[in-house]
Amino acid sequence: MENKTRAQKFPEEGEFVMGTVSKIFPYGVFVKLTDYNGVEGMVHVSEVSNKWVKNIKDHVKDKQVVIVKVLKVVPGRGHVDLSIKSVKDIHRKKILDSHKRKQRVERILAMSEKNVKKESVEEVMDALEDGYEEAYSALEKILSEGEKALDGIELSDKWKKELVKISNDNIELPVVSIKAILELESDEGNGIETIRTAVKKARAANDDKEVSLELKYKGAPHYSIRLIGPDYKKIEKVLEKISAAAIDEMEGKGGSGQLIRE
Repeated sequence: MENKTRAQKFPEEGEFVMGTVSKIFPYGVFVKLTDYNGVEGMVHVSEVSNKWVKNIKDHVKDKQVVIVKVLKVVPGRGHVDLSIKSVKDIHRKKILDSHKRKQRVERILAMSEKNVKKESVEEVMDALEDGYEEAYSALEKILSEGEKALDGIELSDKWKKELVKISNDNIELPVVSIKAILELESDEGNGIETIRTAVKKARAANDDKEVSLELKYKGAPHYSIRLIGPDYKKIEKVLEKISAAAIDEMEGKGGSGQLIRE
C-alpha cells in the first residue's frame, strides 16, 4: 500500500473527545486531543466548571486526562474551542470505553505487524476507522461476515487475511437478550391443537440465524419468550415476527393472542 500523506484531522463540533491538559493559564486551559495528532484546543475558564472558578488549578491539573466537548472548530486557523463542564458521566464513560477498545485493537495489531510486514499498525487503524466508526467495530463485523466486511477498505490482501484471523481469535460478538410473554387462548373445541400450531408457527418465524429463540410453556395461557442476539434492533424485529405469526394463527381459528412485555 502506497504511503499517503494524510491531511490533518479535526474533531467535529458537538463531538466528545479525550485529551491531556498541556498548559494552564488563569483565563483557560489548553488540551492536546488524543485522537487528533497535533491538534490542541482551549477550554475557556467559563467552560471549566459549573461552579465558580476562583483558582483554575483547583479544577484541572497539568497532564490530567480529560474528556471534553468540542464547541467550535476553525480548521484554517487550527482553532478548537472546548468545554469540560458540558461533559456528563454518560459521555465520559462512552469515550473512556471507546479508548480502551482502541488500545486493545492496537495491541492485537502490533503482535501481527512483524508477520505481515506490509502496512504499519497506524495505517491499518486509519483504514479501519475510515470504514467504520471504530476499529473494534470493524473487527466485530469481520467476525460476523468474514473478509467481505473489508470490501472497500484500502488494505493489502495479506493484512485482510490477518484481520480475519485476528477477529476469530480475539473478538467476541456482543450479546443482548429480552424476555416477553405470549398469551394464547381459545374456547373452541380444537383450541389445544390451535395453540400448538400457533407455537410451531412462532418458532418457524425466526429466520435470523444470529438470534436464538427460547419459547416455553409457562402455565395456561402463557408461553415465555427469551430472545438472544447481537443487538436489540435484530431481537425486536424477530419478536415482532414470531408474535405476529402466533397471534395471526390464533385469531384465524377463533382464538386470541397478545404479547406481554416483561
